[in-house]
Amino acid sequence: YHTDLLPNRLEASKEVAKHFVRERLGDRIGIVIFGNNGLTLCPLTTDTSAVIEQINNTTNSDLTGAGTVIGTGIATCINRLKDSESKNKIIIFLSDGVNSAEAISPETAIEIAKVFKIKIYTIGIGSNSKMNVIRHTTSGDNRERQNSEFDEQLLMRMAERTGGQYSHAGNGEDL
Repeated sequence: YHTDLLPNRLEASKEVAKHFVRERLGDRIGIVIFGNNGLTLCPLTTDTSAVIEQINNTTNSDLTGAGTVIGTGIATCINRLKDSESKNKIIIFLSDGVNSAEAISPETAIEIAKVFKIKIYTIGIGSNSKMNVIRHTTSGDNRERQNSEFDEQLLMRMAERTGGQYSHAGNGEDL
C-alpha cells in the first residue's frame, strides 16, 4: 500500500469514486478493476446504490492479482462500452499509471479506445516523492520508505490521445 494518500491510494480513490457516482444520477456507470487481469466488478447500470456497494467491497488485489496491466484494464472497459448506444462514452481511469505487465499494451488500448470514440479521463493517483510503502508478506507487513511509483506521462498521453482530460491528485485534498 502506498501511503501518500491517506489511509492509502486505494481507499482514497474509493471515496472519490463514491462521491462521483452519487453526483451522476441517471448515468449508466460500471466498474472495472485490474491487476494481473481486468475484471468487470459491476456492469453498466443506473443503480447507483449497487455501484457504491461494489466500490465499498473492492479490496487490493484480492480478485485480480498484484500486478498492473493497464492496457488490459482499459480493454475491459472498452469491451463494456463499445456497443453502448450512449452519445458519450467515457472511461474515468484512476491509477498511478505504472504498468507492470503487458498482456495488452497501454498504447494498443489507447488506439482501440480511439476507434470506438471512447474518451479516457485519467486521474493520476500519487506522486514521485518519498513515502511509506507497506508490503504484505507471509511473515507480516514490512514498512519501508522509498520513492513511490508514478507514471504521469502515460496518464497524460491516454487522456490527450482520446480527447479526455488528465488531472493529478498528489494528496487527498487534490483528489
